[in-house]
Amino acid sequence: MHDGHILYLAVADGRGHLMRAHLLRTLLGSRGIDVSLVTPSREGQAFLAALGSPSRLISAHFRLELGDRHVLDVRRTRARLLRYLLPDRCGRDLRLLETWARDADLVVNDSLHPALLAATLERRMRVVHVTGENIWNTTLAQLEADSNGPLRRAMSAALRGAMTRAFGRIFHTLGTECVSDRTWWLRPLVATPSRSREQVREALGVGSRPLAAVYLNPHYSAPEIAETLERALAARGVALYGVSEAFGGRQGWRARDARLAEVVHAADLFISGAGMAALEQSRAFGVPLLSLLGTQPEQLSNVAEVSQGGDRPPCVPVRVDAPGFVRELERGLDELRASPKRSDHKDELPRIQESWVRAFESLIHTARQESHHDSAFRRTGHRNGEPAGYGLGGR
Repeated sequence: MHDGHILYLAVADGRGHLMRAHLLRTLLGSRGIDVSLVTPSREGQAFLAALGSPSRLISAHFRLELGDRHVLDVRRTRARLLRYLLPDRCGRDLRLLETWARDADLVVNDSLHPALLAATLERRMRVVHVTGENIWNTTLAQLEADSNGPLRRAMSAALRGAMTRAFGRIFHTLGTECVSDRTWWLRPLVATPSRSREQVREALGVGSRPLAAVYLNPHYSAPEIAETLERALAARGVALYGVSEAFGGRQGWRARDARLAEVVHAADLFISGAGMAALEQSRAFGVPLLSLLGTQPEQLSNVAEVSQGGDRPPCVPVRVDAPGFVRELERGLDELRASPKRSDHKDELPRIQESWVRAFESLIHTARQESHHDSAFRRTGHRNGEPAGYGLGGR
């Protein structure tokens, strides 16, 4: 008998959603809560399997359209979304999810997958939306940019309605943590290193050389990106430890690494996109970040937010889609090499992980209370106390 069961849908456009799902499956599992993972991508399923987490598949019909330099094609993404909403696509996925969720206390949508947004509007399942604060804000801003477009207005209203009607919401944020009305704002979830810096560096055989940990999701696949990094780091005497599904066959790279956080912790420099998990690893481990950017709006917002200062290592953004990419990358490397590592905050990670676990434990407890009330209503026609509304709490 489990202390709870969660059906967890993680999109696979990057890999941060999948890593968060894997970490939560591990953390919640240690508390007796069973987490069943679902993803819309065979590549995402292989990524989870390499981490040790099995998963089920729904269709791959919906995804973001991203180029080989992390450039988001908004028009093609929107067209793909509209095709996905046809009954034979979204409807089929929704029926599968409903079947798998029959004994689940909660169904998690990480992040903004349209099938579970539709389910939320119809209140067909107890859906909890997990998403980045900046993903949410930039998605709304894109939809509302053309206020004269009736389709965009309808999509914006539907998105807001789905978030408001959700059973719960968890936003990972670079700002202040708080909770209000089944809504949590929490620091991004990252893994805690189990080895010391010295142990990792010894295992890698880098000696006293500076070490760069590089993680690039599959949408950084232009060969020039890897070639430029390899050449620039070698010219500066910096050892490269690269993780990339696109470049896994190159020297110094591997496709996946379940213990990458330990290498970031041991590194002198971190090179990655500007997802919230990467920014949190930079802060928690005190490692300067060279952030490779395309046009994905929330990553641009993430970098703008951390650039406002605070107690964190420097972050230098470099646009990989710009004509001056090589020159800017070399300039960024030189700037960050002159920046010493800051004191780290890894001692905060267990508290952050506990906050995520307690949020889900609270939602499961509330779900079971409501199930008890619903059962009592079916037996007697009277409720023993009405459940709280699903309204979106303020911030």
